[in-house]
Amino acid sequence: MEDAQIVALFHRRDQQAIGEAEQKYGSRLISLANRVLSSREDSRECVNDALYAAWQTIPPNAPENLFAYLCRLTRCAAIDCWRRRNSARRAGSEYVLCLDELADCVGSGESPENQVRAGELTACIAAWLRAQPEQTRAAFALRYYHMLPLDRIAERFGCTTGKIKSILYRARQSLRRHLKKEGWIE
Repeated sequence: MEDAQIVALFHRRDQQAIGEAEQKYGSRLISLANRVLSSREDSRECVNDALYAAWQTIPPNAPENLFAYLCRLTRCAAIDCWRRRNSARRAGSEYVLCLDELADCVGSGESPENQVRAGELTACIAAWLRAQPEQTRAAFALRYYHMLPLDRIAERFGCTTGKIKSILYRARQSLRRHLKKEGWIE
């Protein structure tokens, strides 16, 4: 079933929409959540939460790209689950590794000023990302948005893990310079 048809089912409040969305995207959403949580059981729960959130928000929302919309809901649910589960300790997941890699570029984000200006920072990073070569943009998104392990990204590009590490390292350095120039970091 096409995304537009699934969204139409959501708009008609037809419960078949949830089943169709899960059938079409469920395994990919579980995989996304699992990269954050490293637990298939928790990942399935997050996908269920994301599908419920889609049910609650469509309508009034009418996503043009249903998969991207569901990815965002799943990612947020997984991050919330990870925070609840790891509030007192840190575990070794792709989520932690990705945050550690980006920490020297964007800081911890804990200060109230950074929280208030999060939208502006997002726009600044998006502008930087649009100016990057296609391969850098894709590798950056796969690593830091989809949280794919380095070896999986290398597999997608048909290159070595070392090359992907190099691309991401140069991208982080470039992002750091851009954020310095824009006054986000010192």
